[in-house]
Amino acid sequence: MDWQQAYKRDIGQVDALFSELRKEYIRQHFWEVPINDKFKRRLIIKGKNKLKVEAAKRIKSSVREAGTTRYQDGTQTPTKKYNIIYFAQHATATCCRKCIKYWHGIPYDRDLEPAEEIYLQQLITKYIETRLPDLPDEGSQLTLSLDS
Repeated sequence: MDWQQAYKRDIGQVDALFSELRKEYIRQHFWEVPINDKFKRRLIIKGKNKLKVEAAKRIKSSVREAGTTRYQDGTQTPTKKYNIIYFAQHATATCCRKCIKYWHGIPYDRDLEPAEEIYLQQLITKYIETRLPDLPDEGSQLTLSLDS
């Protein structure tokens, strides 16, 4: 792993970072966990733009502040709940401050800067786009026939 490159937090180099993240056992699981059809339909109804907003809210609520999550660091992002944002956080090492420090070089002892928040949100979005490349930008209502 080229840590100097990773710590630059260049979203243009995300493919190299994702390649390395996939090698770590816990992260590999979230890159390979099947996304079933029922779950895909719910994500299509939401669309990428709504998921981007949800990702930004999740970063703010779970890892943005240095002091408030310290006591629970490492447990604030569920691993069992079927949620694409949680999958993405674990897959991209944006799930807790410990993982963020290790993989992205952002210290524990301060709140995230706005550019760092945006970067982490972009990682989550890129994971979703990688796993679900046909997801529409805007949500859409699926019409399901009674025969399906």
